[in-house]
Amino acid sequence: MAKLTARLGMFLVLLIFVVTAEAAPAKKVRCTDPGFPNCVSDGIFSCPSGCPQTCTMNCNICAPVCLRSPPPLASPPPPPPKKKSPPLPKKRSPPPPPPEKKSPPPHYPHPPPPPPSGVVLGQHRARCKNKNYPLCYGIELPCPAGCPSQCEVDCTVCRPVCSCDRPGAVCQDPRFIGGDGITFFFHGKKDRDFCLVSDSNIHINAHFIGRRNQDMKRYFTWVQSLGILFGTHQLFIGAKKTSTWDDSVDHLSIALDGQSVYLPEAEGEKWQSTSSNVSITRSRDTNAVEIEVKGNFKIKAVVVPITERDSLIHNYGITQENCFAHLDLSFKFYSLSADVTGVLGQTYAKNYVSRAKMGVAMPVLGGEREYTSSGLFATDCAAARFVGELSPSDSTKNFDYGDLNCSGGEDGPGPPAPPSPWATSSPLWLTTLSYFDPAGELQTTTVSALTAGKKSILFAVPGAFTPTCSQKHLPGFVEKAGELKAKGVGTIACISVNDAFVMRAWKENLGIGDDVMLLSDGNGDFTRAIGCELDLSDQPVGLGVRSRRYALLAEDGVVKVLNLEKGGAFTFSGADDMLKVL
Repeated sequence: MAKLTARLGMFLVLLIFVVTAEAAPAKKVRCTDPGFPNCVSDGIFSCPSGCPQTCTMNCNICAPVCLRSPPPLASPPPPPPKKKSPPLPKKRSPPPPPPEKKSPPPHYPHPPPPPPSGVVLGQHRARCKNKNYPLCYGIELPCPAGCPSQCEVDCTVCRPVCSCDRPGAVCQDPRFIGGDGITFFFHGKKDRDFCLVSDSNIHINAHFIGRRNQDMKRYFTWVQSLGILFGTHQLFIGAKKTSTWDDSVDHLSIALDGQSVYLPEAEGEKWQSTSSNVSITRSRDTNAVEIEVKGNFKIKAVVVPITERDSLIHNYGITQENCFAHLDLSFKFYSLSADVTGVLGQTYAKNYVSRAKMGVAMPVLGGEREYTSSGLFATDCAAARFVGELSPSDSTKNFDYGDLNCSGGEDGPGPPAPPSPWATSSPLWLTTLSYFDPAGELQTTTVSALTAGKKSILFAVPGAFTPTCSQKHLPGFVEKAGELKAKGVGTIACISVNDAFVMRAWKENLGIGDDVMLLSDGNGDFTRAIGCELDLSDQPVGLGVRSRRYALLAEDGVVKVLNLEKGGAFTFSGADDMLKVL
């Protein structure tokens, strides 16, 4: 009876202890590592229910985690001596030793675990190469299923993106994405040369290869090589013909002014010309390079085959005689004139309006006669403008693979903006912004969430509490919020490179309501992603790097109007200007 009473007492004590522990509030933790600024700014977290008082903060994943007890790790040392003693006599006989060697590392002979969902076996991997993003730099990620053979990592959000889905791309059965962001097809003709870009300082012809399926009325065509003229130089890059594809074999052919260029087959290997400012760098061990002529252009080229799967899907009818190795390309131009022309070049021109028929599965752009060239290095197409010198004025400058961003066009009210780089699927729209809700709780959101499924106006200011921003820009949108929403605008938001606490204090100081959201781009991630940095470090007030002033109208995640000011000027990015375009 006494023993039963004692056990019952122990049980009650334990029960009281458990109830007390459960009743105690969970421990609060936060990230204090300055190497993870985004997590530091996220605030305080409560420990998980599994370890309400003993968790720690993992800044790498920005979440509290339960500590794992080390005792199990200390137990393995004793077993090894015991296992070693019995086998000693067995070592003399041949059969026993093999099993002993296999037993210590049982896990290594087994095949690796299957890839996570969404990862395709055999697909390439890419990594962030931009040291300005330390949290992502060097991280290797598998290419998306939509482009398993080639992709690149967007370091701003640390996600892989398909290289051929960005403006300035020429890929596959030539699918172009113009500098205006509109996708179109230009089929050209088999074994003919066509002018892709022609301007005063650059001329690019492409040689098309093709095959015609008996059941089709047209040829399927692909870009096999480029002939690039700049200054007095000629640069050739092409895909070598091959019947079977082996990715470990380099199928690239490169020549400058008639001389072959040799690059060791290793990622990062670089060839530099001292006479023509040409640099060529391998972006993979084989079949992928980045070519740059300083101050003029940069081209990313990847040799790819037509696979059996591609042939089946598109009915190409490819045989074993030729896998039609061709080039997938991405272009960046540093100094184009407003009158640039060519199949791709025209889409960067100042007054260009796309002729591609929208709303169809394959909008085809004509112009074979206008852009036909007599040879790969000929400048005799009807639209040619090449003279070998940089245009002295009226430059469009810095089209980053066609992405329309703050550095991508002239200052001034923007024309209808391209859907591709500004769509909600674009990684830059997933950049996190923070704000305080009406209840005073710190929240986060993305531009994608703010613009999807509705009309939205986003405007940026160089800084909270600054005179023009406080007296004109923000108050103007607050005053006109009713009129803007009456015209169908669902969200009005102000973005600034200030922390969320400063934005809240600014809102309280101005005494404004909740008609206009005040969003913090505290680290400038979104501002950097769209190229809208404004360096005010030389100003005596010490503003540092902020955002250029702009206002944009988006409909269902697609930017329709972008009014980008020069620096911090305030001339056409106000509420009245946005009312005019609605």
